[in-house]
Amino acid sequence: LIVFKILIVNMSNNNESQSAISEESFFGSLKAYLHEVLVSDYKTFVILIYAALALTLWKYIPLTPHFADAETGQCVFSFGTKQLTRPLSGNIDYAIIDYLWNARKLWGAFLLMGLGPTLIVKYVFKESLADYGLSSRSWKQSLRLSLCFIPIFLIIGWCSGYTRAYYAVYPFNPFAGISWETLSAHSILYFFLYYLPWEFMFRGFMLIGLSRTLGIGPAVLIQVLASSMLHYGHPLEETLGCIGGGILWAFFALRTKSILAGWWQHALLGVALDWSLIINAC
Repeated sequence: LIVFKILIVNMSNNNESQSAISEESFFGSLKAYLHEVLVSDYKTFVILIYAALALTLWKYIPLTPHFADAETGQCVFSFGTKQLTRPLSGNIDYAIIDYLWNARKLWGAFLLMGLGPTLIVKYVFKESLADYGLSSRSWKQSLRLSLCFIPIFLIIGWCSGYTRAYYAVYPFNPFAGISWETLSAHSILYFFLYYLPWEFMFRGFMLIGLSRTLGIGPAVLIQVLASSMLHYGHPLEETLGCIGGGILWAFFALRTKSILAGWWQHALLGVALDWSLIINAC
């Protein structure tokens, strides 16, 4: 009985000791993991966690009503009791608040992809926006690069407007097709509220920011992956084209230390697509 009691006590002590060691090992590993993620490489963590949150929120901003039917190309946009029977006819009256509300994808991009990263760079990283591509120092080089590619992107954007599948996504603001005035206003807002923040988010904040910690190759691929995934649900050719565009505009941003060339080219591609879709709807 004495020997049995001794064995039981020893086994109990061993189990408690192993449990304590196991618990200490777990929390030690967890502490080391959190230190590696949050402290050792905090800039990478901030950029990627913000990108994950911001891009998810933007993706889930509710879509606006369709401007035209993706099957027939016929105008289906209606406001109040009136339906738009012909693009740019100006036969629908609206309030400016309705126009701005239906541009919510653009405002969302400005807030989540533009303003958010700007505040992080200035007040969290305490760095200059110019170091993240928001600079006009190389505008001449950016202009030369753009002049070579802008005609190509204008043609691609305009020709893509003949593919009716794009009506399931674009234009983001169906009010753009009511009149020439609303289309012009939409194009300006699109240029500055959507495409400038988009390029700053992917080719500035993510690309340039991550390239300093992860290297150029991983940074390029991460921002291409993220921007391509935002196009899920769009026509396949646009999503595949986003991969090539992401690589090309990343090269321009790294080459010129500015997002200007990518911004101009990407914006004119999107504006040309919307103009083509609206004008060709019937």
